[in-house]
Amino acid sequence: MKNKILSWPKYFEKFAQHVLALFQSKIRLHALLLALPYTWCVCFFLIPTLIILKISFAKCSLSLPPFTSLLQKIDPYFYTISLYFGNFWAIFSDSFYFWRSCFKNSRESRRGTCLQTVKRAAFLVL
Repeated sequence: MKNKILSWPKYFEKFAQHVLALFQSKIRLHALLLALPYTWCVCFFLIPTLIILKISFAKCSLSLPPFTSLLQKIDPYFYTISLYFGNFWAIFSDSFYFWRSCFKNSRESRRGTCLQTVKRAAFLVL
């Protein structure tokens, strides 16, 4: 038991040396600190967005996976990219999706903005 207690400061000293070496190399520390939010954004925003875009530009199929592949191999070195815009055409051509949703959303946002403005003005007067 005494050996473990007496040997602990040696391990702590090695750990402290590693931490000091990390702080002394400021370039590595700054790069590490800058890389953390970028990796967070890539993992949780960019990758899901790319997955959603891939699915939205693919054609529906009755198989697994339920959408077609965007890249198709022609030759050993050549690929074709096939994008399907039919999904977006259905949204923009149908009045239910496009016109009603756009104008209803903008009408609701204008109404909410006006109500908030009146409410804050009444609060400032009182």
